[in-house]
Amino acid sequence: MTSSVAGGPYTIACDTGSLVATNYSFTFVDGKLTITKVMLTVTADTKTRQYSDPNPTFTASYSGFKNGETLGTSGVTGTPSLTTTASR
Repeated sequence: MTSSVAGGPYTIACDTGSLVATNYSFTFVDGKLTITKVMLTVTADTKTRQYSDPNPTFTASYSGFKNGETLGTSGVTGTPSLTTTASR
């Protein structure tokens, strides 16, 4: 399902369905469905360089997307901050 986090909580409707009872009547109270955010993992890509060369451009990979989404289709914007203490 692709209902968004922002649209919730969603109502869970409760009604008679196939309930039947001789000695009981029923009252129905709707419930709520809350959709929580998915945790994405951002992993700094491994890089190498030779001694005395400048650090390469750092990049990252993302995992954990749902419903066939990718970074380009997910609505995720911006970039992570990728730094190192290594210098020339």
